[in-house]
Amino acid sequence: MKGMYLVLSLVLLASMLLIPLLAIPGEQQATPPASSGTSSVDIADEHLTNEKADHFLVYNPETQKTEKIAAADYVFRVVAAEMPASYHEEALKAQAVAAYTFACRKRALRLGGKSDHDYDITTDSSQDQAYITPEELKTKWGDKYDEYTEKIQAAVEATSGYMLTYEGSPIFVAYHAISSGKTESSGNVWSVDYPYLKPVESVGDLLSPSY
Repeated sequence: MKGMYLVLSLVLLASMLLIPLLAIPGEQQATPPASSGTSSVDIADEHLTNEKADHFLVYNPETQKTEKIAAADYVFRVVAAEMPASYHEEALKAQAVAAYTFACRKRALRLGGKSDHDYDITTDSSQDQAYITPEELKTKWGDKYDEYTEKIQAAVEATSGYMLTYEGSPIFVAYHAISSGKTESSGNVWSVDYPYLKPVESVGDLLSPSY
């Protein structure tokens, strides 16, 4: 009898692990994550400049104004918006590199004449990355404002100037919080096959409390 319970338990466990994987879309179009920068995915990598940026021209759709923001300040605000400050410092560093690379690519598209805009990036998370102002952070973090500010600033400073590139060009950074145990090919999501955005196993997702 104990043997039968053991077999049933193993079958149930296997089902729990396999069902999410079977639910991953194949050829169907999937909805891109909010922080995927959908406005740039129709442009393949074509030797964009990998020049490091010390500032970005950031457009705010709500105010309809473009502001020149220091790269460190911009990356700080993106990391603070995209990832909980309570996360491990190494996770914050990884997010900082991703945020900086994403913005550098958008800037490179503008400088290369491959953008119709006179700005690099927007504060609209449905088009680019999430973004939060210092004033909004004071409300969000409350009495932890100083602690969290110092923590994220340290992550941004530690990774200053680091950029993800492929064949010399800044990559299209598509990041997300969690998947279903396996990532998706960019070609199945945006119909653009980036050689560095291919399906890989991500079994740690299955262990996440948010899974």
